[in-house]
Amino acid sequence: MEALLCTLVPTDEELEAMSDEVLIAGIWRSHHLVQTAAEIHAADRGRRVAHLHDRRGWSWPAIGRHFGVDQATAYRWAKPHLQRD
Repeated sequence: MEALLCTLVPTDEELEAMSDEVLIAGIWRSHHLVQTAAEIHAADRGRRVAHLHDRRGWSWPAIGRHFGVDQATAYRWAKPHLQRD
């Protein structure tokens, strides 16, 4: 993980040597990386919450209490991943 961060986060010296075009491209790349990570996180969270409910029998209120959200939010996270009856 540290090696990955080193390649994603340039040093001050590296930033100084970059052209404006390279800096702008890096900003866009960072923006897209953050968006992609958020989408992956949301999908993974939803799959795991659905598993707690469908396979482990957790109730929506229990899931909500555990994660500090209301039961509707817990359900919304899991909805795309719930087993169909």
